Amino acid sequence: FTEAPGIDRGIPVRKSGVRVGEVFAFEFTGKDEAEDGLLVTLALDSRYYIREGTIPKLGRAIIGDVSIDLLPGDGERRMPTFATATESQK
Repeated sequence: FTEAPGIDRGIPVRKSGVRVGEVFAFEFTGKDEAEDGLLVTLALDSRYYIREGTIPKLGRAIIGDVSIDLLPGDGERRMPTFATATESQK
């Protein structure tokens, strides 16, 4: 994300309105403020199918609750997932 107001660990992640996980961690990216973004790591329940091309969108309800909604992807294959956050960086 280039901006993620209200993001924190435990924020719900939803697909089609159903909770499929939560925010596990986040960290700033880039070497200077001009390049800064936010890398968000999600902990997703393995029983849900997330397709390649799925787009995460940060949402905020009228009462201020923040969530990440997974918008449908156009891929036919399942998005690769990893058992741990560090496994994806190998």
